[in-house]
Amino acid sequence: MIIYHLLQIFVTWLIIANLVGILVKKLRMPYTVGLVVAGMLLAIIGPYLRSQAQVISPEDIRTLLIPNLILALFVPPLVFEAAFHIKLKELRSELGKILAFAIPGVILTMLLVGTALAWIPELSWPAALVFGALISATDPVAVVALFRSLGAPKRLVLLLEGESLFNDGTAIVLFHMMLAIAATGEVHLIKSLFDFFRVALGGLLIGWGAGTLAAFLISRVKDDFIQISFSLIAAYGAYLVSEHFHLSGVLAVVAAGLICGNASSTALAEDTRKRLLEFWDYAAFLANTFVFLIIGLVIDFRAILDNLGYSLLAIAAVLISRAIVIYGLSRLAKGIPLNFQHILNWGGLRGAVSLALALSLTHEEVGSSLGLLQAMAFSIVLFTLLVQGTSMASLLKRCNLIQPTTGTEAPPTEAPT
Repeated sequence: MIIYHLLQIFVTWLIIANLVGILVKKLRMPYTVGLVVAGMLLAIIGPYLRSQAQVISPEDIRTLLIPNLILALFVPPLVFEAAFHIKLKELRSELGKILAFAIPGVILTMLLVGTALAWIPELSWPAALVFGALISATDPVAVVALFRSLGAPKRLVLLLEGESLFNDGTAIVLFHMMLAIAATGEVHLIKSLFDFFRVALGGLLIGWGAGTLAAFLISRVKDDFIQISFSLIAAYGAYLVSEHFHLSGVLAVVAAGLICGNASSTALAEDTRKRLLEFWDYAAFLANTFVFLIIGLVIDFRAILDNLGYSLLAIAAVLISRAIVIYGLSRLAKGIPLNFQHILNWGGLRGAVSLALALSLTHEEVGSSLGLLQAMAFSIVLFTLLVQGTSMASLLKRCNLIQPTTGTEAPPTEAPT
């Protein structure tokens, strides 16, 4: 009966996703934003629907799709697909800037947001830093597709997407470190730094190994379905093995996706690689569909309204910290045009990873501040998706970053650094 019920949910959500996809094209809004709105509408009308039929509730979602399952089931295809498309040559040219945003930038965001919110009477310093860590990961899925459809510069897309690929892993590692500090009340700086690099580098090494092995096997077989299966094993295998050894599963998937994607571009025939890309594009589409519908379903409006003042403070803290990170580190790194910086700043959306980490918190870990932390996380995810996500197209135009999709016109002008 449970399998039948889950299958019913799967088919219903696919129907909703298709309807949303048709509607958002007419309204010219990001697809993922439309999914979040659809999820919220389902949550609102859910009581009526459940009185008429057996329809899953937000509480059921929280029970059935626990945050660890969201991370293990949906994040690998999203991360692998994004990494699969990135060319290592292009990544190397921007790697220093991407890592600056993804490592020092995430740490700085955690400290800035944590410091701003530690003044809330209901939050302890450790709990505030836990929140700063979980909200520091950016999720540009809602805007990257829009960037591509509008013809935004490839370098801008690479910077935004590359930052997200690496800062997801950084944020998750920091989150678990802050939880350990909150639980023990002890801070061991040297040990924490060692653990951070051990977890991050260990995950990257496992991902590199999984990606290299999968790429070798893919190049040796001629069956499309087996090739796709090997890439699927690389994505989920890298994640599961890394998590088993308490290393970064997300960074392992990043490395596996980069290796597989770049190896397949030279080792496979064009039509074979095209089918591989089409599979991962569809896998990412399905993952996005369910993740963003779930986001809309599980966001608790009552909790946001009950903590509205603190939620607004949290939104302000995240916006200010993002601006400090982007404009400050861009000045240090140099080479990033000012109009790119504006987009990177406003494009720092929060999504699946932040929500999953917030939902994974327990009373034993953060005590009575659990409800407040989750309410603030809900409000930030909602604000970034509905406000920042929907205004991105107009900001791109104002920054003169819309490239023509046809013809041979010159690329858009970049503002001086």
